[in-house]
Amino acid sequence: MSTPPRASTFVYATIAFLAGFGVLAVEIAGARLLASSLGNSIYTWSALIAAVLLSLSIGNFVGGKVIDHSPRHRWLAGALAVSALTTALVPLFANAALGALAGSGMSIPQEALLICGVVFVLPSFFYGTVSPCCVRLLVAEHEGKGVGTSAGVVSMAGSLGSFLGALATPFFLMPYIRLESIFFLIAGLVLASALLLRGRGRGLLAAGAALCLATPFFLRAEPIKPPRLAEENTPYHRIRVEEQPAGDDTVRLLYLDTTLEGGIFVNNHERLPLSYQNSWGLVKRFGIDVRRALCIGAGAFGVPLQLARTYPEAQIDVIEIDPRVIATGRQFFNLDRAPNIHPIEADGRVFLNRTKEKYDVIFIDAYHGLRYIPPHLTTTEFFALCREHLNPGGLVLMNIISSVTGESNSLYRAFATTVSSAFPYVGAAPLDPMHPGQVQNIVMVASVERRFETDNNPIMPISPTLAPLLLTDAKNPIEMLLARQLRVR
Repeated sequence: MSTPPRASTFVYATIAFLAGFGVLAVEIAGARLLASSLGNSIYTWSALIAAVLLSLSIGNFVGGKVIDHSPRHRWLAGALAVSALTTALVPLFANAALGALAGSGMSIPQEALLICGVVFVLPSFFYGTVSPCCVRLLVAEHEGKGVGTSAGVVSMAGSLGSFLGALATPFFLMPYIRLESIFFLIAGLVLASALLLRGRGRGLLAAGAALCLATPFFLRAEPIKPPRLAEENTPYHRIRVEEQPAGDDTVRLLYLDTTLEGGIFVNNHERLPLSYQNSWGLVKRFGIDVRRALCIGAGAFGVPLQLARTYPEAQIDVIEIDPRVIATGRQFFNLDRAPNIHPIEADGRVFLNRTKEKYDVIFIDAYHGLRYIPPHLTTTEFFALCREHLNPGGLVLMNIISSVTGESNSLYRAFATTVSSAFPYVGAAPLDPMHPGQVQNIVMVASVERRFETDNNPIMPISPTLAPLLLTDAKNPIEMLLARQLRVR
């Protein structure tokens, strides 16, 4: 058996490094690719991670068997070429799979498992074959000596590549490069690494690498056409702004991933287009003298703008984790017209942990993807923190999507129990109280002093013993509760 041409340790370390980079970059960019249909819940991430790890492990085994049988550079070059090809095709496979399952009636966890299993198995499998090939070839060049060192070098290089991929993809690639282009860029780098190996086919590999690296320059963003005004991907969301006619006015809407997050009327600023946004009117009904308000989750800034207009002397802090949402608010949703609104780039719970301010009203409307509420904003510890920052006579209002009665009310019951653990008086204002079994927006209202029992009050008082499930930082099955309500349309 002829021995393969020699290559340096640097060559194999570089190849392992770029393969490790590719795995994590595909994983993170893939999660953003699926978020527009599946959301960003723990189910999507778990299904994606599971598919990648299982495929990598099988690839490790198969790659080791193949390279032991025939220790040649062509096997490693072939693994890199197929890894690159399947990486470039991930967006195509993902769109095809999502389209095929649209309207299937599967739950979000089931669809996530199936789609991740179809879309990410091949690239992850072939990336998995790279490391054992590099180790075997490197050991052969050292005539069987330094097996541990060779394995350590390749493993370290791959882990460092994954480390860089985990940082570079969300921080440097996704904010500035079209999402589909990221997969071509990764494919081009992986193909280029195969050129470090001597042997046949280098011209074809070079042409493929050049094509993949050049493709992002030709994948121009599609021109934005009405009714869409803006669209961009951020490390947190896919942001879309659209306009639609609404009678004698025009409504401007904000979408984050799959979720309609809010809107405003373009000409009439005295009302809001989405019914649940008008829950801020409960503040007026109770006659609260608002001097300081807190909104966790900016959305389209509809609620803070109404508060600013109604209470011009009030100071309104708006906590939003995505700076591009704040920028979108300035550009499209009149944020700069309200000088008493102070947008703050932060996580809502982190902000409450650090601030010493107290508020007359706290609004919570933080969603991330398909009805997905960040778990740390749903627990008894979080609501206790809200209580600490509430002035006497103040209100906490939180928007959830559930039903009051029926099979889909487990989320409502869990919130009722959890909020009641921190507040003595808790009520609910469903958007459609005449149909309590329908999944809808429900505004949970909590207070330390104000009761919700008067006949002319739209708030239904809640018994603190409505459900046994208490959401805590230590035990919080919020994703399971949400998944029970969701079916893919």
